Amino acid sequence: MYDNVLPPVCCSLCDLGYAPADAEDRRRHATYHARVDKLTAHLGRCPAGYSERERQKEEGRRLLDGATLDEKLRGADLVLTALYDREVLQRLHRERPGPPPSFTSFLRTVDLAAIVGEEMAPRVRRQHGL
Repeated sequence: MYDNVLPPVCCSLCDLGYAPADAEDRRRHATYHARVDKLTAHLGRCPAGYSERERQKEEGRRLLDGATLDEKLRGADLVLTALYDREVLQRLHRERPGPPPSFTSFLRTVDLAAIVGEEMAPRVRRQHGL
């Protein structure tokens, strides 16, 4: 029954799910994949896909509850980087995505106290020159 239909797949590089048997889906994937490649070159690293971002947020929250300031700052960075990666990847789905914001610009747009806590928000701001 399904001999001529390829099942949907998730690209291991750009994390986009698509149906290879569908020409429009292949085109959409090729466009998005090229945008992720360009973003990777711009950032100097590949932005984390969904599963990795969730892992980063979980680890970051655990570290935010840590005993030392270094642990808490590392945890804040993990959570904030995961949120930043989600933001820049979501922008790629727009018709004309434009350049991504810098990480520092992104930090100016989020409620740091709500994300990393009242105690850590000022420290994160200082660490990133805000």
